[in-house]
Amino acid sequence: MSKITVVSDDMNGTTKIADEVITNITSSAVLEVDGVAGISRQFANDITGKFGRKKLQKGVTLEVKDGLVQISVAIVVRRDAKIPAVAQAAQAKIKTAVETMTGLTTGFIKIHIGGLAA
Repeated sequence: MSKITVVSDDMNGTTKIADEVITNITSSAVLEVDGVAGISRQFANDITGKFGRKKLQKGVTLEVKDGLVQISVAIVVRRDAKIPAVAQAAQAKIKTAVETMTGLTTGFIKIHIGGLAA
């Protein structure tokens, strides 16, 4: 069963977003970043096991803590890309996409480099 994040709960009703929706938004956003070749599922599974986080599909893990969405993504970077620039662009793209589409506030967005592609 997927975890649900409550976005709003007022007299007009309740809005809930499944974690898988936030995961899909994150995945789509990071794949639009120049220099990202893909998402590293194996590396993401390794880090989630070490830190006790729930394993989610697509190499993305998230947790809602103190009203903030904490996101970790493991990516594969193209060989000709500058890794720090790609990571910063990925963080910005994810933050904008998640906050715009869900109304949630992001906390940290961790980018893990899981490999290099040709």
